[in-house]
Amino acid sequence: MDDGRRQEPCRFDELGWLQFERLCTELLKLSFGASGVEWRGLAAGRALVLPDGARVPSNGRALAGPTLVLIAWNRPGPDPGPDALRLALQKALDEWPRLAFRSLLVLTNAPPAIDPPPGLDVAWLGPGALSDLVAESWPLRLKLPSLLGIGAAEDLVVPEAADRSTADLNAAL
Repeated sequence: MDDGRRQEPCRFDELGWLQFERLCTELLKLSFGASGVEWRGLAAGRALVLPDGARVPSNGRALAGPTLVLIAWNRPGPDPGPDALRLALQKALDEWPRLAFRSLLVLTNAPPAIDPPPGLDVAWLGPGALSDLVAESWPLRLKLPSLLGIGAAEDLVVPEAADRSTADLNAAL
């Protein structure tokens, strides 16, 4: 649902790394057909190479290929810092040392906190962008019902439907 009412991003930290990776792989599968077979598991995330580039799921912007797609879940804590994200990016780049990537698509539960290597066109899908994508995709929420518990309940109801409803939504929320 994209009606501008979202008040805060989903609490992706509550999913844990496994469910977060599943969310991201399913989102990319729905967006451009990336299958689970193509992903490489790394010590600090998952990565995928798209030789022909990709379109950023949140805005449709084209990324020139080859594109490195990186899923990096940052462990929550008092000061998580960028070290885990740097490690995930470095491990992914080390996995394909002979490829000259032109673009990078990062899906993470953390805000942008690292400087990628120079020359890469970078698209960063952090908590805000991922929350919007989750809200807009019924197929994704049906496939991963755990997503229903990490966002504001008000964001699940279209305002027009709420206005027509005879239910006491405040009591239900």
